[in-house]
Amino acid sequence: LDEDWPLGHRRNRVENDSELNIREVVFPVVEVPGSARYVLFPYCDGCLIEKPGENVGVGYRKEGTYPGNASTQVMAAGLDTDGGLYYAAHDAQGYKKSFTVGRTNTGITLSTTQFPVNGPGNDFQQPFDVVLAPFQGTWYAAADIYKAWAVKQHWCETRIIERVDIPPWMPGWRRRCPCGYVFLSGGLSPGWRPWASTPPFPIRKPF
Repeated sequence: LDEDWPLGHRRNRVENDSELNIREVVFPVVEVPGSARYVLFPYCDGCLIEKPGENVGVGYRKEGTYPGNASTQVMAAGLDTDGGLYYAAHDAQGYKKSFTVGRTNTGITLSTTQFPVNGPGNDFQQPFDVVLAPFQGTWYAAADIYKAWAVKQHWCETRIIERVDIPPWMPGWRRRCPCGYVFLSGGLSPGWRPWASTPPFPIRKPF
């Protein structure tokens, strides 16, 4: 636990005494009640799944890969009117992983899948912390916890618009082409349109 904030840091180790390959390690798997008010999920620029116990069916599963189509390494579940559970990978090196939100008969699951180096009898030592913590406030409070960690990392010390190692046209191009994701037919569908013109679907862009 951190001294200045109740952040629980967790790592996993697997010792493989067989000749089999460990291809994936899913850890930790956390289930929150189906009555959760929302789930913050890092798909694309980020989305809120509002009232997941009502708006998505049992068996629903959504994954986001980081680095890849997940823009950050943080999830959160709003469990009451003023707080919830923070779930994030504090991985400064950018190891490949996937974040998953799912709907079960008993609640909503949040999990992280890691990918060990393949080979017969391979062991696995998780090289970064997965952090769980309560937070007070809206999903903004969870995002602020992640931000407080992220801005201390070398890849987040300078805002993208101030960086000199990328083409000068890229930040402006990114602002002119918003990529939105809305909830359609039980899944996330891409739409190239400003969010102000989209209907109020159960999943919406928070960032």
